[in-house]
Amino acid sequence: MTDEYTAHRNETLAGGTTTRSFVLGGALHGAVVWGAYAVVEHVLLTLSTLMNESQIVLAPHHWIVLATVVGTFVAAGGILGALAGLALKAVQNRGLTGARAASAARLRAVAALTLTLAFGVNVLPAYPFNKAEAFALATSVILSAAFVLAAVWDRWLEGISSLSNPWVASLLLLGGAWSGRAVIRVASGPFKLAGAVGAVLAVACIAMAGSAFWRRRGLPADAFLPARAAAVLAATGGVVFGGSLLLARGVRPLPPLASHAAVGRPNVVMVTMDTVRADHLSLYGYGEDTTPHLEELAREATVYTGAVAASDITLTSHASLFTGLYGSWHGAYMDPPQFPTGRPLDGRYLTLAEILFDKGFRTMAVVANSVYLNRSFGLCQGFQVHDVRSPVILGDRFYLRNAVPRLLGLFVSTAEFDVAWWRAEEVNKVGFALLERAKRDGDPFFLFVNYMDAHTPYAPPAPFGDAFLGPVRHIGFYAYKVLKREVMAGERTVTPAERRQLVAEYDGGIAYMDLQLARLISKLKELGVFENTVIVITSDHGEAFGARNLLEHGVSVYQNQVHVPLIIKYPNQHLPGVVDSLVSQVDVMPTVLAALGFEPPKGVQGEKLQEVDGGTRRFVVSESFGLAGGFNYRPERTERAIFSATMKYITSSDGKHELYDLFLDPEEQQNLFRPDDTRATALAARLNDWVKAVPDSAASSAVDKDLVRRLRALGYAQQP
Repeated sequence: MTDEYTAHRNETLAGGTTTRSFVLGGALHGAVVWGAYAVVEHVLLTLSTLMNESQIVLAPHHWIVLATVVGTFVAAGGILGALAGLALKAVQNRGLTGARAASAARLRAVAALTLTLAFGVNVLPAYPFNKAEAFALATSVILSAAFVLAAVWDRWLEGISSLSNPWVASLLLLGGAWSGRAVIRVASGPFKLAGAVGAVLAVACIAMAGSAFWRRRGLPADAFLPARAAAVLAATGGVVFGGSLLLARGVRPLPPLASHAAVGRPNVVMVTMDTVRADHLSLYGYGEDTTPHLEELAREATVYTGAVAASDITLTSHASLFTGLYGSWHGAYMDPPQFPTGRPLDGRYLTLAEILFDKGFRTMAVVANSVYLNRSFGLCQGFQVHDVRSPVILGDRFYLRNAVPRLLGLFVSTAEFDVAWWRAEEVNKVGFALLERAKRDGDPFFLFVNYMDAHTPYAPPAPFGDAFLGPVRHIGFYAYKVLKREVMAGERTVTPAERRQLVAEYDGGIAYMDLQLARLISKLKELGVFENTVIVITSDHGEAFGARNLLEHGVSVYQNQVHVPLIIKYPNQHLPGVVDSLVSQVDVMPTVLAALGFEPPKGVQGEKLQEVDGGTRRFVVSESFGLAGGFNYRPERTERAIFSATMKYITSSDGKHELYDLFLDPEEQQNLFRPDDTRATALAARLNDWVKAVPDSAASSAVDKDLVRRLRALGYAQQP
């Protein structure tokens, strides 16, 4: 049996002349070459993010993606390698090569050729190329030519066979562009190019020197095929093990409090469900059962049906939630050209966390929005613990791995490839640990939690992605970016089928967060602090799905952007309450302070919701600020809406005027504006007086270039 196996192996890998030898040998070499490339690509992509963004972690879905990519690449490599072996046999039969055998080195060269050709073809659609893409394409062309020569002529085969080593070929394809993009990030263009060329030459020289070392010892190239396969598995295991250690990063200890004066006061838990519009919650009358657990909480909480977001973007709305001020007052908004991604919240404005910390509360935040709820924008002011993490974004337009979701997406959901945010259950895990420590210490606490699972790229975990439309074809992140650009440019509209797909996964994300909210509530009850806790559940803004040719958010002050849910469970509340009056995010900060027995600071624009009577004198404002640099593909303009009773007046710096009666027309389909309409003129005058009172604010910080890169990676802004 051993002799028979040895004979078969020798025939297949080291000199067989039958078609079977070429096909099987090509398949084995192709599987190893492509498998090695998958691991190298994954490791480099992961390292480039981890090196430059300390808040990045490897999330559980990371390993699902890795296993899927490696498995797909091994299968594709085996098929393409078999076809390449068959082609090599045909070429040899025509007498175009000097050898007649299926040697391991020759088969490895044609297997590597399939990889380099596929890599180059994958880069072509990115035309016009940036420097990294042009360099990657040039490398693939040069390597492809070299492997063709190696497959045909023995003289070339001996000289460059080391370059077709699975690990070497992968590093040659990826190393140059990767080093220029991920390692040499602050140098000039020529220096980056020199570094990329140097990286490729270093890999080639080391490979050739190693090959010469082995040849001097008389070891055949095919002796290492099993070792290569084992190395692929070992490298994959190493990535998984190392990533697991990163994932298991512990929770920071709570620092000591300077004061314990607040002992006995109620606790505060505030949750923002990022990007959730009110009319997609079954609690608010939506036709799909997206929030059954929130409906249960509402039996002993107060639901505010007329809550209006202060803005249509995360930065401004959260700053308003924390300060009780509108965006024009606190200054954390888009302010091009100096602040195209947003002006940070100035430290002179007191936040809810700062006030509560000074009064002896534990202040803790666990957030998934790593773009705006981080230190760069000042929204962590006052938090003793501010934990923000996000998963590695497993994609880049010239990486070959991006072909995998495009292929698999024809048959199964590929949402796991597009997860761009720390999932709610991962946020909860850290939040629960912080709650347990605060409970053990016996101090009142303020826990702020942010979930991102309804945000683009709409990738809720199973089974939530298919919960509302059955199995849906996930619109991949890059396909969605193309859709968004075309729709926002007015080149096309969102089709009904596309809208159904987007909304189904969006609703799935809401239902998933609803479940995680239920688990958070259960944790509070388990710790015995539920009764004596103010629980605020809200959103920062809504989302558009093609209405008026608008997608996502940051694009208008229409209701799909600014009508948000607001549910507050006051301490020891046991009966449901429904308030239909107009309320604003600026009301949340003074309302929480009042529930704790504290007065809000002077100058706060929000009102205590315990005292709001819903009279016609009350008005609230929402703002959408001008953008620049192609951010969200939206033209530059500032838009404001003022609400009073059921009327809503909108004005824009581009000259637009609109008036709606939201009681009769909640979807804003009939513009009632006329210059002589007394309702419009009264609201316009009130809004004009409000704008005149806006104080001057000074810029406080420079643009974070790493943050701009991440915004582009997440699809907020166009690539340069």
